[in-house]
Amino acid sequence: EGGGSPTINGFTLTNGTGQLGLPSTTTLHAPSSGYYGGGILIYQSNPTLSNIIVDNNTLSINNNHGGSGAGIYIGNFSTVVINGPNTEIKNNTSTTYRGGAICVDDSDLTLNGTVANGIKIENNAAGNYGGGIGVYNSTTDFNDVLINGNSLDGVNQHGVGIYYHNYTLKSETNVTDNDGTEIKP
Repeated sequence: EGGGSPTINGFTLTNGTGQLGLPSTTTLHAPSSGYYGGGILIYQSNPTLSNIIVDNNTLSINNNHGGSGAGIYIGNFSTVVINGPNTEIKNNTSTTYRGGAICVDDSDLTLNGTVANGIKIENNAAGNYGGGIGVYNSTTDFNDVLINGNSLDGVNQHGVGIYYHNYTLKSETNVTDNDGTEIKP
């Protein structure tokens, strides 16, 4: 939190459980209570992340609080760039809500892979919205990104690969092979 613009290269985050609540409630689509960012929580910041592995992070229901962004949560007017070629966001689970791999609220997200080795968003799960990625009031730009094998297990299933709500899409490549509906605007 705090508006910084760090550059982080080459790290692995595993087995995180997120943060209960956000620092403030100015993000329009984020409930004031819930768990956020099982692996990484980005809030009012503008980082560049390269060659990262975010693996096996979980946001579980606890006292009726759902979860957003089991792998990475990006919120409150952040601008985030995630680069490959060795970036994987995999095996993350938001058991009751949205964004198994990534949840983007009121922010900008750019994913830049390489043709030979794209960013992989695989085998993540969410309850209802965006098994891979949930996008809310945000702008996205996806280049050479493989979104594969993600799932939903809630009652209101929307967007197994990517769920978009009130968004701007600059570009998108290689969204393939999800379990069910791939993209839900």
